Amino acid sequence: MLKLKEVISYTKNVFIVRLKVFNEIENIAPYGTMLWPEALMASSLEEATELLNELNQISFDMHKDFYYEVEPDGDLDEEELFMSWQKHDHFQYIIEEVSDLKEYENLYRIGESEIAYKKVLDDKKLIGQ
Repeated sequence: MLKLKEVISYTKNVFIVRLKVFNEIENIAPYGTMLWPEALMASSLEEATELLNELNQISFDMHKDFYYEVEPDGDLDEEELFMSWQKHDHFQYIIEEVSDLKEYENLYRIGESEIAYKKVLDDKKLIGQ
């Protein structure tokens, strides 16, 4: 994953792994920090694809955990839970190729997203996933 400060003079295309739909209201904690990364940069399509798969897997796992927490006797199987997760665009990530970062309208989301990404990974380790 490219860090924002590393790309100030970066001239190649970059790949942005971002939420399909931004949800500023639900993605901000009461104390003002971002809960989930909204946009992260990668230097190659391969790196972006790995990041995309990782974030979508974490998102789906959390969706599944939340379902079983709310519905302990829930009867949805893995496939049904996946279909349920897919209905929520604001839970999913996509890849976007950007040729000029100076013109990228969501550039401001990247710095805070890097912090949120580290927190999501730390939380994942804490709960043993």
